Amino acid sequence: MNRVLSNKKTTTKSRALLLSCCERKKASPNLLPALERYDGPAFFILRKFLNECPIQAEELDVYVLSAKFGLIAVTQPIPNYDLLLDTNRCVELQPRVHKQIQRWSQHSSYRELFVSVTQKYEAVLGDLSQLDPTKLKIHFARGKSGGKLSDLRDWLYEKPPATQDIMLTGRAVIRGQTLCLTTEQVIKRGLLALAGKSGKPSDFQSWYVQLGDARVSPKWLVSQLTGLSVNDFHSDEARRVLSQLGMEVIRT
Repeated sequence: MNRVLSNKKTTTKSRALLLSCCERKKASPNLLPALERYDGPAFFILRKFLNECPIQAEELDVYVLSAKFGLIAVTQPIPNYDLLLDTNRCVELQPRVHKQIQRWSQHSSYRELFVSVTQKYEAVLGDLSQLDPTKLKIHFARGKSGGKLSDLRDWLYEKPPATQDIMLTGRAVIRGQTLCLTTEQVIKRGLLALAGKSGKPSDFQSWYVQLGDARVSPKWLVSQLTGLSVNDFHSDEARRVLSQLGMEVIRT
């Protein structure tokens, strides 16, 4: 992947990914590549893909849209910082960011660009519909956070995730906690939590677990089993844990 952006250099990669930066960052005082500095769920999925699919990763360039640094390559070293995107900064960044994407369309070998950014950063990108779709096909992650993450994962791997490759063991470990439960015990605890109206069981986008007549969020169910906050672990961890405990996790 390219370390820094250049107006003249022509890339030979076939796919490009554009992510917005995130508030969650590793607090190391040293410079870290943007790939390691940003620690939100999208970057977790990206790092997992790069580790699991090094050959496919060779065809991918990744960029980050940052309130502080503008449009940068994910390999660029950056310090820890705290800066929110406001209206003035948005107006300042928009023209040069849009020009860079226009250059991708006209002068790069990219066939596809996948864009997964928060609503604030959509304003920075401006209207991309005028770009020639025969030269650069643009995909946008849609929906809420969970849906966007699923779209990102599917685009990176170029297929939906397998759901039957995790063995039922009756034992699962997540964030330092070990769960030893039968499938029946998981269902019973889930139904009790539903009856007690605990948390937000229906807050899911792409995956769900069937509990009686209700479809519930895998993260919600794991949260009820462990006492962990749903913000303390990732969706793929929840799916793994539930599969190991015998629960079917279903794609919407």
